[in-house]
Amino acid sequence: MKICKVIWSTNRLEYLIPTLKSQRDMLDFSGCEVHGVFIDDMPKKRHDGTVYELAKMFGYDEVILHQENHGIARNWNDTFKLLSERDYDYVYHSEDDVLINQPIKITDLIEILKSHDDYSQICLSRQKWYDHEPETQALETDEILSEQYRGEINQEFFWSLASFYARSITNVPYSDYTQHNLSEFVVAECLKNLDLKTCKLKNSEGQNLVTHIGQYSIGKRLEVGDPGWEKFSMYSPDKKYDSRYGNEWR
Repeated sequence: MKICKVIWSTNRLEYLIPTLKSQRDMLDFSGCEVHGVFIDDMPKKRHDGTVYELAKMFGYDEVILHQENHGIARNWNDTFKLLSERDYDYVYHSEDDVLINQPIKITDLIEILKSHDDYSQICLSRQKWYDHEPETQALETDEILSEQYRGEINQEFFWSLASFYARSITNVPYSDYTQHNLSEFVVAECLKNLDLKTCKLKNSEGQNLVTHIGQYSIGKRLEVGDPGWEKFSMYSPDKKYDSRYGNEWR
C-alpha cells in the first residue's frame, strides 16, 4: 500500500515538534510504502532552513514552504488537487498540534475502511475542546469495529486534525456539488451526496485517541462568501488568537 502522510503547519514549533515526535512514536506504518508531504503556510518569522530540516528529519520527503499565507481554504483546494494527481492508496492527514494517545497500526485503519465502504474517512477522535461539545465517550449508537476500536458515525465534518482516508476521496468532483472553496464542512456536505460518512474512531472504552494541543491559532481562514466566513472575518491573519474562545492570544 502506498500511503501519503501530509501535514499542515503554521510555523508553531512549540506544537509542531511534539506532533512530529508523537507521529514517529505512535503511528506504525509497517507494510506500507510511505511518502511525506509537509506544507507550512505561515512565512511570518519562519526560519525556512530550520523548518525544512525538521520536516526532513521526521520523514517528510517533500517540503512546501509558502512564501505568503494562503489560508486554510486554499490549502484544502491545493492539497486535494495535489493528492488527486498521484497514485497513493491512502492518506494520513494531520494538523501540526495533535498528540496520539496510543499506538495505532495504519493497516488496522485500512482494514476498517475496506470493511465499510460508506466511510469517507476515519477521524481519530480528540478530547472535548469547545464548551458546547460533550465529552468523548462510548455511545450506544457507536459501531463496534474490532476488539480495539469503536466508531461514532456522522456526516457533519470531514476532519483534518488527524484523519485517514482513501486517496480516491480527492477525486470526487466537488465542483459538481458546490461553488465554495473546500473546508471540513464543505467536503462533508459534498460527500453527503454520495451517502458517505465520517467515522470518529475511539478506543474500545470510548476514549479519545488523540489530544489537541493547539492553544492558539494563526493565519488566514476562509475566503469571502465561503460558509462560516462571517465568523472569522474580523480576525487578522497575522495575529494569534485563542483557538477555543477567539480572543487575541497574550
